[in-house]
Amino acid sequence: MKLNKQVSKDYRDNLKRRALNGDIKAKKQLEKNKYNRYKSSAKSFILTKIKYEDINPFRDYLSERVKELRMKKSKKL
Repeated sequence: MKLNKQVSKDYRDNLKRRALNGDIKAKKQLEKNKYNRYKSSAKSFILTKIKYEDINPFRDYLSERVKELRMKKSKKL
């Protein structure tokens, strides 16, 4: 297991170093990793909310937010 952790750490370090040197593919991969990390943390946050709290106010907030974003998107088009 430690070997796997070390390999993944080396991969991340290599990717960061390549991105700093100007490699476009490495920069895109870093952005993708960042997006996926935020996405998974948001998912776990929502699932925790659902598990431990009353989610009706949260659901209402999310539906309002979706409506706002759709309106903004339609105005841009």
